[in-house]
Amino acid sequence: MFGDIPRSHPCNTRPTSNLEGVTDAAHLAPRSLRERKRLRTRFQLVGAAVELSRRHGFANATVEQIAAAVDVSPRTFSRYFPTKEAAILSVIQDMAETALTHLDDADPDVAPLDALVQSHLTMLDDVHAGRHAVTPSLLAGALLVIGESAVLRPLAIGTTHQGLLESVARRMGVGPDARGPWLVMRVWLSALACASREVGMDVALGRCDPTLTAKAMRRRVIEVRAELGNLVPPVSSD
Repeated sequence: MFGDIPRSHPCNTRPTSNLEGVTDAAHLAPRSLRERKRLRTRFQLVGAAVELSRRHGFANATVEQIAAAVDVSPRTFSRYFPTKEAAILSVIQDMAETALTHLDDADPDVAPLDALVQSHLTMLDDVHAGRHAVTPSLLAGALLVIGESAVLRPLAIGTTHQGLLESVARRMGVGPDARGPWLVMRVWLSALACASREVGMDVALGRCDPTLTAKAMRRRVIEVRAELGNLVPPVSSD
């Protein structure tokens, strides 16, 4: 998602151990014991993937190592994620799913780009306050791994969340294949990538405590949005 980030700062990337009262990827509390166990294993795998990638480098971390760290088989890993790339990027995807819930609830009179900003700020508040299965430290670790990896960076930057795109399109009163929603999403993803890169650098250089990553992201997103307004002024009607 974000330019090269140095490998220097250790993070506790283990996910939250208590899933009670915490959202899953669909922003819904797990209902059954079986579902809670499934979600716990999923987030343990994600945490192990991030931690091993930080320790050995993403290219050197293997699915076998990740599975062994959680005491499951590689076959079990494949039931949750098709690749180790998917495991790392699921941190971003899970947060996007929660942002989508907030976007759908946003005031319809708010402009699409600002609605995206507001929904992601609310999601980051969820992460910071412990209302999300992604912890601030897990987010910090994922930002570092993505920023260090030439494989993950373009995947993170190039991924357009279909649900967010469709929600923006509905807000604009057009279809998801129209130009407007795509422009809004690309501008937003570029802004998010800038904020993510800056926070990742701050964590890597020890300028940001990993436990405050979501709070730092919130501040950076607001700053980037303000700068966008200065860089892209309204087009004159003359």
